[in-house]
Amino acid sequence: MDNSSIKLNITGLTHEGKGVGRHDGLAVFVKDALPGEIVRARLHKVKKNYAEAILEEILEVSPFRIDGKCLNHKKCGGCQLLHLNYREQLKEKQNIVINALQRIGGFSKVTVNECLGMDDPWGYRNKIIFQVGRKEDKEKGLKLGFYEENSNDFVPGKGCLLVSLDVRRLADKVEKLINVYNLKQLKRILIRQSTFNKEILLGLIFSGKTHDRFKLEKMVGEIKNHSDKLISIIEFIVADSKLPWKAQSKVLYGRDYFIEELNSKRFIISANSFFQVNSLQAEKLYGTVVEFVGTEDAKTIFDLYCGTGTIAIQLSDMAERVYGIETLEEALGDARRNADLNKTTNVEFLLGKAEVKAKKLFEKGLQPDVVVVDPPRKGCHPDLLNSILTVNPKKVIYVSCNPATLARDLTILSQSYTAKEVQPVDMFPHTAHVETVALMSKVEK
Repeated sequence: MDNSSIKLNITGLTHEGKGVGRHDGLAVFVKDALPGEIVRARLHKVKKNYAEAILEEILEVSPFRIDGKCLNHKKCGGCQLLHLNYREQLKEKQNIVINALQRIGGFSKVTVNECLGMDDPWGYRNKIIFQVGRKEDKEKGLKLGFYEENSNDFVPGKGCLLVSLDVRRLADKVEKLINVYNLKQLKRILIRQSTFNKEILLGLIFSGKTHDRFKLEKMVGEIKNHSDKLISIIEFIVADSKLPWKAQSKVLYGRDYFIEELNSKRFIISANSFFQVNSLQAEKLYGTVVEFVGTEDAKTIFDLYCGTGTIAIQLSDMAERVYGIETLEEALGDARRNADLNKTTNVEFLLGKAEVKAKKLFEKGLQPDVVVVDPPRKGCHPDLLNSILTVNPKKVIYVSCNPATLARDLTILSQSYTAKEVQPVDMFPHTAHVETVALMSKVEK
């Protein structure tokens, strides 16, 4: 069966954006195939419960297939759905959430709303990291770009359409200058931009300290005059590529942060701050959280995995007290700075494991009316889910970037809660990723 050429009817998409068909009762995943298409594909990886196949020919083309704007999207792996009409992307993302909830969690009756999309799904990323590499062709010199998916092959990509024209112009300038000054030790370029005031932060990431500092200073002198929107240039020295967050940093120009604004709240964003990469859609995401919390009896709120405090601060106007809990000390420091920036006095940020701190607050007599969780892709720790069941809030609001782990965790919480409503939000147009906000209400016994 392996390496066979087969004919498939594509009926859906996986959470990775691959087309799904069935052959002899086995689910087959085909990259670049779209729902509604009939394709010929060659099997290349057959497992017990599924198989993967390489697209050979599209026998019947989806009416929603389009030519992608970017010529490199099939190589860099960043935009898995660029060949699908944007409105259909939103429908498919809604279906991805529905299928995960039904297949993994058995949630067949929960309301899953239409995915909230963008009016203009281009130039939305407020952060991008370019690799510095060489393309083995006639073009000489260092380029900014990406590595092909599951490969070391370099793909030039300074013109990525997911960032603004400002960022693309800066990337072009940096690419030219690293060749002028021959800074071969430069490994990556970080660019962050505020959607609020268009300020730009540039990070130059080196693999060690062997680069020529005179050349670096000359290059920085040219870059800083590129645009009045550029307010920061920071040098990073990464001694261990496996621990990039432990890099040494030095401000070469300007300050080490910019200001972003979401729903009238302002946030300090530094080079390493965790922050949603799509600020416009983050407003919709957090607006949904606020809507699900509601105005009734939300006196005390626990925000678990609070990060830099974005959700806690968004909720501060509707609660008497908000407690944010986070394990990363640097993120918690940013959260406290953000609270000060917004003159927020009713939010307290606590350092520690959410499952431990939440229980301790409860044991001190603090009963949350609402618990909000925004975990990483792997979902909530089982102990945290048990802690939520112990503190027994009226509502649980789960913000998720992974429909599969969302469905798994909601199944555990359904011991005491009913899933009322799920709102998908398209934080990453043209990719297969989808963010969701789920509302669970306590079952009255």
